[in-house]
Amino acid sequence: MRRIFCAICLLALLAGCAPAGSAAPLAENESSAVAEPLALVNQSTNGIGYFSLYYDSNSSNPGTLLTRWDFGDMTMHIVCSAPNCDHTSETCEARSNGYPLVVLEDAIYTLEYAPDLELYPLMVRDADGTHPRQVGALAYWFFVGADAEYLYGFCDGAFGRVSRTNGTETFLAHGLQDDFFTSGKVLGIWQDRFVAINWDISSEQPARICLLDRSGDVTEIAQVDPTHFCYPMCILIENEVMYLDRPTGDIVAIHLETGETRTVTQALRSYNALETQDFYKTQRWYLQNVQDHPIVEVTDFVNDSLQETVFCVNEDGSVSELPQRQEMRGFDEQLYKDYYNTKDAPLTVLAEWDDQLVVNCAVQFSTIDTVDGPVMNPQSVYAVMDAEDYLVGKEIYREFTVPD
Repeated sequence: MRRIFCAICLLALLAGCAPAGSAAPLAENESSAVAEPLALVNQSTNGIGYFSLYYDSNSSNPGTLLTRWDFGDMTMHIVCSAPNCDHTSETCEARSNGYPLVVLEDAIYTLEYAPDLELYPLMVRDADGTHPRQVGALAYWFFVGADAEYLYGFCDGAFGRVSRTNGTETFLAHGLQDDFFTSGKVLGIWQDRFVAINWDISSEQPARICLLDRSGDVTEIAQVDPTHFCYPMCILIENEVMYLDRPTGDIVAIHLETGETRTVTQALRSYNALETQDFYKTQRWYLQNVQDHPIVEVTDFVNDSLQETVFCVNEDGSVSELPQRQEMRGFDEQLYKDYYNTKDAPLTVLAEWDDQLVVNCAVQFSTIDTVDGPVMNPQSVYAVMDAEDYLVGKEIYREFTVPD
């Protein structure tokens, strides 16, 4: 169960798709001649920093700003290059309503949502987040990958691509948005193809593990009994898709090349039996890939408070508890008890960068006086730590500085 942090990373999925503008027709048997490898776009990091969208409610003109948590000087920057800008104007280049946020090594893209528009501006920025300029106008897309020429994703029921230079849309395969976005997701990239899963939420039809290439061709690798497949809890590690087996609590892996199945671990079975406070199995577990290690978080209610335990699954199938916790700084139990039902949240991995992790290491609490009385103002504290330290339970990290 993930916590809601106040340094708001506005990843709110927008329902539906706006009416599409003019776009290239569906390509038949189109094959990509692009030699550049595919890159996944779900990490929000490049070699410069970690990027997030932050709602500045204290400004004289509240709005959402793009921020960069810089790996060089370990400081949070509002990504505006204009001298003496106070970031309150609508013309400030850090202002953004963009989602999804596509962070690549050489550029950053946002699709600037506005409820009164049928087509949304596709903006590209320099790799450090500055100098936004429009390259197209699109219907609403959810991007999952990119190469040197195109952004790839889903829109209007189809899988397709968008030119990075001029915003031209090409729909490559209709019907795949329902399969791999509405009732599925893209887990990662293997052998230059997207690894995608599709599930039946009613658990009547088998779950499907598939490969999706840049032209929209789908190759099915395996099917999984829907009574065993826990659809939110899937990860890709190297050449295997791993998922939580619902009846047992085991983690099971399917090999993408052979289709063979193996049990990764049975060490968490005892947690699967603890169905307390109306928690369901699919709500109590969180599965994450950190540096090609399965990380499992299990949530329970203990004495009316959340208890979240994190485990690293080892190569031999054993598990090691990861004890790192977020610091609750300035926590007033009486004031915040109705909002924060835990004072002992685990340290959260937000993104990876080489052998480093961006983590949420603490929550800084303060109060704001309003006409209705004091209200809480929790702010996330971000840091960088070595992945090796995280995986062995060490609590050694370097915090980002946030300027006043």
